[in-house]
Parts: sequence; C-alpha cells; structure tokens
Amino acid sequence: MRYEVKILNPAQVDNWNNIIKELGGSIFHTVNWYQVLEECYGYKANYFGVFDGEKVVGVIPIVGIDSFLTGKRGVSLPFSDYCPVLLEEGFDTKAIISDIMDFGRKNGWKSVEFRGLNCPKSQDLVSDSYYVHQINLEPPYEEILKTFNRKNRMNIKKSVKNNIQVVRENTRELITKFYQLNCKNKKKNGVPPAPLAFYMKIYEHIIEKGLGNIFVAKLNGDVISMGIVFHFRGQVLMKYLAQDYRYQQFRPNNALINEIIKFYAGSTWKVFCFGRTAMHNTGLHQFKKGWGTQVGTLDYHKINLESKTKSSYGQIHRSKEKYFSKMPLWMLKMIGNVMYKHIG
Repeated sequence: MRYEVKILNPAQVDNWNNIIKELGGSIFHTVNWYQVLEECYGYKANYFGVFDGEKVVGVIPIVGIDSFLTGKRGVSLPFSDYCPVLLEEGFDTKAIISDIMDFGRKNGWKSVEFRGLNCPKSQDLVSDSYYVHQINLEPPYEEILKTFNRKNRMNIKKSVKNNIQVVRENTRELITKFYQLNCKNKKKNGVPPAPLAFYMKIYEHIIEKGLGNIFVAKLNGDVISMGIVFHFRGQVLMKYLAQDYRYQQFRPNNALINEIIKFYAGSTWKVFCFGRTAMHNTGLHQFKKGWGTQVGTLDYHKINLESKTKSSYGQIHRSKEKYFSKMPLWMLKMIGNVMYKHIG
C-alpha cells in the first residue's frame, strides 16, 4: 500500500493527542511526554508520521540522542516502559522500519531502539525482555479484590489496622517529597536517581494536565509511601513508587496500590499496568503476580546501524550497583543529574 513518511514534532501538530488516541496510543505517545523529555533532557523529535493522503495512519515516535558518552542514536522513546509502533492494518511495518533505518544512517545514528509490541519480530533484534503485569479494571473493585493472593489481602488488612491513610494529592510540593524518598530507594538499590527537574516536568506536563495522579500513604500525618500514576485512553500505569523503608513493616505499599486500584476500578478505565519488570528481579515479579495480574512479555528491539555486534547503550550494568549503593547520597544525585541525559 502506498504511503508517505514525514518527520513530525508533536508539539507543532494540532490535536496530536487525539490523533494518537485514534491510533491506539499510550501515555508515552502523547505530546505531554515528549515535552517532559525535550524540556528536561533536550531531546529533539524525529517522530515518523505515516500518511495516506492527508490522513495520519501511523506514528513511530523517536527522539535523537547525541551523547559523547553513549553515542548518537534514536530511541522510541527514552524512559518509557513501552512505546509500540502505531500503524493501521494494511501498511508494512518492515518497510517503514527500513525508512527509519535509512534516516538513522544519514544522521549518523549508531542504533535505533524500539520499546514494546508491534515491533519487528526477528529474535535477532531483541536486545532486552521484561515482564509486564496487568489487571483488568472493568469489574467492580470487590471482584478484583478476590483475585489478590492471600498474602496481599492480609497485608492490606494489616495496613488498615495500622491506620495507614491513602490520599490523592496532586501538589507540586509533593514532587520534592517523592524525589527525597526516591533518592534513598535508589541508593538502597544501587542506582543513581533521575534529576528532580525530570519529576517537576512530569508534574507540569502530566499531572497538571489531568493525565496522572499522585497518591500518598500516610501514618500519623507523615508521608511513608508515594505513587505517581499516569493514565490515558483507558490505560492506567503505576509509573513510579517510592517508600520510607523505616515503615515497611506497616505495609504502606500494599495500602497504596490497593487504593489506587480501587480508585480506578469499575469505571471508564480498562487496564491497570504495573510497568515493566526486569526478568532477573524475581522478587518484584512475584510481588506483582500477587495482585492477580496477567503476565506478559515486553521485548525491546535494538537495530545496530553500524555493525551486527550488540551494543548496550543506555544501560546501567548490574555489576555497578554495589558501587553506587556505597556512595554518599549527594554524589549519587550528582551522577544522576549528569548521567540520565546520556542513558535515554
């Protein structure tokens, strides 16, 4: 089928979110997410729009990353759990991917990476695979609750007995509190935290624009757990979660997630997603399964444009975790402020 490919900037296209909603897009396809990436990290849009005449029949969002540390490359999209190719039936995905590869070579990209479903299915191109855990939100909450495993239901009851209160508070001040908790969690896990500016941009372009919520678990007025949730086109994503580990015995995360599911269940929202989970993280995988989730696989496809050798741009190798966890928090923050732009 004949088509034309144009390079687009979603911030310069009227009704962009309506276009990608019609194509079945996610929060990561929205102009709001692009604004977060562009304003925080300076990434420039190379969104491939597929046109049949005047009609947009496909969108493949890509930004170019030009890094002296990790090379020049295209990613669809950085810091996104998933960002599948959007294309109406009857159009050849492989031919459009070939157009993107040609564009990448002309612009000096070392590679181009696609994150999610509807990508090329060649196993030779799979660079990483993750679990994805989802809950059907269409039944009433009471029916969803029955699918939680016994341990989760007991922990939810324990959190209620411990007087954990969960509230929705979409205030800018809470972003700073979330960042503080997240930094401590990242240090514990041996990973530098993303910059505070990144979360502030999420507040500005996602939360304030009605595409997400901040949920807070409190004990005696103290914030002990927080979740940042994205939502778009019937899909709810548990994007970020942080807790104060001093209160872990009170099970604040169980209370928090339970109340988030209750908030969205039985209305217009269809799917709750826990985001991606690394396959080596068996503990987190089991925790998410305990919520009665359906488990799928999420593949990332990286096409190397210079050679057939696999690369690992943008990854923090697990061997570095023990070194990061021993660093003082101020140093870890500094590394995160510098490093994330190059990771993508």
